[in-house]
Amino acid sequence: MIRILPMDKEYEFSGDSVENVQEKFFLTELPSRNDDIGQGKYCYKTNGMNIDKQTTLVLFQYENKIIASARLYDITKFDEPEDVYYGAFYFEPTSIQVFKAISNEEINNIFQCKKKFGQVKHYLDTTYLDTFMSKLLNTKFVNIGNLSVNVNTTCVPNNREN
Repeated sequence: MIRILPMDKEYEFSGDSVENVQEKFFLTELPSRNDDIGQGKYCYKTNGMNIDKQTTLVLFQYENKIIASARLYDITKFDEPEDVYYGAFYFEPTSIQVFKAISNEEINNIFQCKKKFGQVKHYLDTTYLDTFMSKLLNTKFVNIGNLSVNVNTTCVPNNREN
């Protein structure tokens, strides 16, 4: 299964550039986020995603472009909301990768669909996964050897903590 996950540019990233979000968040912060459920913790605001127990590849949408991907391995819903967050997705740190941003039009061409980027968590046809992977340019993965695990149970972005 392939899903697109829209990200909140203003609340979570203070309007940061694609490049900064890729380097600082995806290659450093996300893989090091750890709590009692697992590593690679990404908190969601209102609704999680309906997924089967099969492997799910998540494509992260930022500034109306796909800027990263990772394999989702778990989802949890919180008993009580934390700030604006109602739960968390957990991504396999070794699967997190960033690449040259891919436009909505390019995604539609690759996956032979007519999706419109926005706040919807779209499904994409796995038939075109190999084609998608072959189109990725300037791919970077998490350097697991240099990763320091941060036991941080909060979902509140650093730019929101006062």
